[in-house]
Amino acid sequence: MPKESPVIVQFDADENYLTVADLICFNIGLDIAANASTIDAAKKIITRIENKELKPDIAIISSVIQNSFNEGEKLAKKLREVVPGIKIIAYTEIDDEKFGDELAIKSGTNTEVTLISALNKLTKKNFKASNVISS
Repeated sequence: MPKESPVIVQFDADENYLTVADLICFNIGLDIAANASTIDAAKKIITRIENKELKPDIAIISSVIQNSFNEGEKLAKKLREVVPGIKIIAYTEIDDEKFGDELAIKSGTNTEVTLISALNKLTKKNFKASNVISS
């Protein structure tokens, strides 16, 4: 990413994953500028982007935003129209999801496709376990 601190937005129906992403970003030294857990909240973020109030570099998008499994893909398509060049992380349980530039599996069983690895790749910033007590 060309900027020192990329602008990140997140879309996920599960509040727990919004928190997980926020904690991961904190430990990488990043902030999430906006997040949405419903379609209405996602539309408000899109409006802010269209009004030039927010210019995200990275979007973390779940397959399901509110009701169905293709909402994430539709949202990714809309974001690419509004923000050409945005990088999309498909943050999902579906291991063959294709709508993102990077894939991050929520289960965490495959260490090569985690949110940490996707953010490290896109931002060139490393995760720091700053709040983990070393033994």
